[in-house]
Amino acid sequence: MPPSKKPKQPRYDQQAVGAAPTPTTKRNFAYIRPDAFKRGDTIVQAPTYITSQGSPVKHSASNPVTGEGQTRAVVDRALKDELGGARILADDLIDQMFGSLISLQLAKRVLEGLLQAGKVLVCDSRGESPSDTTPALEDAYARARAHACKHDEVDVVKTPKKDKSTEVVWDWKWVGYPTATIVESDIVDYFNGVIDAALALPCLADLRQRQAQYRFAAPYDTKHAFPLAFGPHGEDMRPDFVVLPLRVLHVEQPATPGGVVKYRTDEKHSNFTMIRLSGECKTSDHNAGATQVQRYMRGTRRSQPWQRFITAMNVTKQSIGFMRGEGTGIERVCLELKHGRSSLEFVRLLLGIALADEETFGKSCHFELAEEEQVLQSWSVEPEGAPPANATSMLASSEAPSEAPSDGRRQSARLREKRSNRSHGSGVSQPEAQESFGSGMGSFEDGPPSGPQTRSSQSLQVPNAAESSTSSRASRSSEKRKRDDDDNDEYVDPATAPRPQKKPIKGVVYTVRAPITAFGYKVIGILFNAASIRGRGTVVWVVQADKVVALKLSWQDVARKKRRDKVLEILRNNKHHENILYPTALEKGEDSTLRTIRAFTSDEVEGWAAKHGVEDRVLEVHIIDLGRPVTFFWSVQDFIMGFRGALLGHQYLVQIGILHRDISENNILLALIPGLIRGYITDFDMAIPYGPFKAERTVSTAPFMSINVLARKGHTHYDDVESFLYVLVLFFMTYKHPLSTVDLCNAEARNYTQNVTNFRRSHITDWPPLFQRWN
Repeated sequence: MPPSKKPKQPRYDQQAVGAAPTPTTKRNFAYIRPDAFKRGDTIVQAPTYITSQGSPVKHSASNPVTGEGQTRAVVDRALKDELGGARILADDLIDQMFGSLISLQLAKRVLEGLLQAGKVLVCDSRGESPSDTTPALEDAYARARAHACKHDEVDVVKTPKKDKSTEVVWDWKWVGYPTATIVESDIVDYFNGVIDAALALPCLADLRQRQAQYRFAAPYDTKHAFPLAFGPHGEDMRPDFVVLPLRVLHVEQPATPGGVVKYRTDEKHSNFTMIRLSGECKTSDHNAGATQVQRYMRGTRRSQPWQRFITAMNVTKQSIGFMRGEGTGIERVCLELKHGRSSLEFVRLLLGIALADEETFGKSCHFELAEEEQVLQSWSVEPEGAPPANATSMLASSEAPSEAPSDGRRQSARLREKRSNRSHGSGVSQPEAQESFGSGMGSFEDGPPSGPQTRSSQSLQVPNAAESSTSSRASRSSEKRKRDDDDNDEYVDPATAPRPQKKPIKGVVYTVRAPITAFGYKVIGILFNAASIRGRGTVVWVVQADKVVALKLSWQDVARKKRRDKVLEILRNNKHHENILYPTALEKGEDSTLRTIRAFTSDEVEGWAAKHGVEDRVLEVHIIDLGRPVTFFWSVQDFIMGFRGALLGHQYLVQIGILHRDISENNILLALIPGLIRGYITDFDMAIPYGPFKAERTVSTAPFMSINVLARKGHTHYDDVESFLYVLVLFFMTYKHPLSTVDLCNAEARNYTQNVTNFRRSHITDWPPLFQRWN
């Protein structure tokens, strides 16, 4: 029998509703170009380390370093540097995401239906509404097709040329769209109204079977930060609108004839773990909205670490912006609503948001999620004049605050007695100093405090009263104090005083999304969560395998793959060292930011992307033995012993020919229990095969970089040792004391899993102003 004929692919404009994207779809690089960004009125060039070397230095405001002060201004500057040279204007972005769901031909029919329903108007160059809108629709369709993705079954067309003498310029107007100061509730009602009107059209009869799953909504509380992002200090984390699952909204007002069903949000579902995307409204400044919404994307990324990419919108009275961010950077498209092409893409965007599934919007298929209720403390800020608590770090204080509530008075009495002894000239012996530091919790020199040994299976940790211990005021020795020794309040220079402290005022029950399984393993909790949009975006989960282990996910630059593989080969071929935590790769399907998410071909990655300095990143997953993060140190002695162990591990790496290049607090881990090796070095993402004194370009984490690395004079193992020194110095600048006995026991019982949004714990303080400049 003759071979059967290959079935003919449907034409792009005849593509079935909801059909999977075909492999013949290609990005349209005629309308993809670098996106400059502005700082004030000045166009800022991308930093040289980005444009010439691909991946940026890890700025700690984007990948937080414990103890560094973070405010809205700091985060904004960090994101501009992080995304410099990595923001792309892509006119085909909406087509690439939603083309398989809403084809251009279908969107044209929807737009025609909205014209007939009076939802949108079109005028010619004389301001008159034509009786026949077909020419306007055909012009919008032709321009949209020229800017959309390229399809093999569709002839490639160019944007129709504008001939002022003969061409009719069509002006589109969306009826009811806010053109004055944009109010959040108005824009939410308008978007939902367009979606409802479109879904009611006969041309979407087949599509209605999918049912709208999501809806635009205004935040429940429009005056305070949106919950479960825990933006540090003064960072503004209140989006003007969000997209939430329709099932969590409540009907507030049924639809009136020609109207729209109004829904209301409730407090428990209004949080960053539940949203699909966030949005910002600006009256006219589109660039300012795009810049501000990047913070919300960062917050969503931090609250939903199972996402492959994050989306957001920014709205003005003239335009709609849509953005998608992942490890390579941000793609965005700007739609000027007065143009036909933009009006057609606007229809596709709204319907895609309402109808597309979670995986279309970035959820990883390797995670299984569930919803659970958690209690979160609602916070208020203490008055400016209130005396700050825990004003000094360990370096400035020879005595620790009393933590344990059960013996707080007894500890205070001992401290007063010691001050009295010192005021008579007596010195402090070493045992007294150790007891002083461990005040209220013990010094834990040989191990952690005794406590419950049960394991928690809770997948998402949020702060509550049991986890956030309130510290009493620290006090200095009589040599440093200038006031009466009987005064327990700590003197603080107003110029260097920490920001006003927050205090819980009520507990709120939130419904949050949390992972049950990750890559087939049961999830216990999260150990580390980077906050960056661009970059490796490292997330470390604690999972249950044969034993409790760490599951590390990171988006690695493809350009470094050969050297990473060589490093792992060196580790496998040499004897294991007790002070090194070795990674084991987990086999999975390839997931790439350019090839999978952005749908670039290999030729486009090697051609256009390489020419414009756009790095390709692939997801790598490793299993590593669990270690205790430095933030859960038992005592200074415990940290120093762990620090020494990491140094020994680093020494062995140099001996076998590996240069680590990323020494930081996060890459030093401590023993889980007494009797084990006290310290380890981990994380070989930046490691390279090492020849003697081989110079390499700038990498590492900014506050821990050596002077030579900052000056771009190469990177040797001596620079790594210098980074160890800065880890040691900043440890004493970061922590005021260990956590309390109760908190350390709770942390051990939870396998040291932390809140998914990396909230700051009570024993951490901001670095002094001099050290803030290190970043």
